[in-house]
Amino acid sequence: MKKAICILVFVLLAGSCVAMAQGTQDGKALNIPPPPPKSKPDMQYGNTARAAIIAERLTEAAQGNAAVHINEDCIITVEVYLKQDACPYDIAGTMANLTYMLADMYSLTDRADCDIALKVYDTSKNLIIDAKLNVARNAFEYFKAV
Repeated sequence: MKKAICILVFVLLAGSCVAMAQGTQDGKALNIPPPPPKSKPDMQYGNTARAAIIAERLTEAAQGNAAVHINEDCIITVEVYLKQDACPYDIAGTMANLTYMLADMYSLTDRADCDIALKVYDTSKNLIIDAKLNVARNAFEYFKAV
């Protein structure tokens, strides 16, 4: 009986925490989306399960503006296919930040020492940005608008 009460209290507390997270704050409703379904690797986004999941999430986060593909080999290759044409000079900062973020993510894995190659393509699949991040030096070896 005591165990059942403890479980009930725990469930009620957990439920109230969830309700608070999706409730109101300062009189305003919080708009928190539901969690996405558990990831199942869709290999069209990458050559490993991890790469596919990361690339699919990045594609979803781009909200229809880009598709991302990640290939994990000696070098991690990130290919970004834009759905709308953009000037490489306008998106260079965003693409550099994407590369830094991926370097940080991979630093926690067995691929921590792998350099990252970035290739960004326009809607005609023409290469518009070509870059390579040297992870050991934490600096780009090159970053070219093509």
